[in-house]
Amino acid sequence: LNHRIRMIAGAGERVTTVAGSHETGVVDGPCARFNAPMTLTLDEIGRLLVIEGVAQHRLRIVEASLAPPQHLAAKALPVIRHPLEEDFGKLLDDTELADVTFAVDGQRFPAFRGVLAARSPYFSGLFKSCKGMREGGGSAAGHDIVIDDVSARAFRALLLFLYSHNLPEAEDFGKGLEVGEMALVADRFQALALYEHCMQQFRQGLKVDNAIERLVQAHESGLDALQQAAWDFVLRHYHAIQTEAGPTIDMLTLPLSLELLKKLPFP
Repeated sequence: LNHRIRMIAGAGERVTTVAGSHETGVVDGPCARFNAPMTLTLDEIGRLLVIEGVAQHRLRIVEASLAPPQHLAAKALPVIRHPLEEDFGKLLDDTELADVTFAVDGQRFPAFRGVLAARSPYFSGLFKSCKGMREGGGSAAGHDIVIDDVSARAFRALLLFLYSHNLPEAEDFGKGLEVGEMALVADRFQALALYEHCMQQFRQGLKVDNAIERLVQAHESGLDALQQAAWDFVLRHYHAIQTEAGPTIDMLTLPLSLELLKKLPFP
């Protein structure tokens, strides 16, 4: 019996191994083994559901990140926004009554202390502390609160979320943000729902042809959760990456290459 799950794709009918090997067994993880996989289907988010011939009672799930058929694809539900979300969202541009100003990446952002404090433990602590007007202590010219190491585009997206709970579908938030940039900002400013949304977008954006590049970007961001998500995907799909996107492996830095060698499960 063939204990692999294989896929035929593309105009050239290229065959690739999605999971499993020539060895039989019941092993999960990057070196998964199967015992006569007989029945499988694809769910609405691209996972393979596998039943093995000798263990009809066992259902195995393969995180294959495949494109589901159109009739299985999850249907997007219409977004219904509460009037309060729309009204508070207007505060981003209607700043006449703003009571604090942030200086970020060469731009100034008037804002509302009460709203930010209610929505973010970070800002609540910042406003209640006696550090002064600079985020890390000290005063800035014009009494602005200076926020370092954040782009103006990302900070504006953060404010929009804190005011209106706006969670854009586009991973770059429609503002050309770098991969993982918004997750890093959300983590820093303790915007939990925004952080979880960004992490989900990052995971969904991982593909065989971009996983190595995203791993490098995640490493550069310094956010452990991004790096772990990228590593999980790379290790699960490393065979496919080698076969279909081999040249991208050259993008790895020396430290990442050494780490990959340690993580790969060799026989």
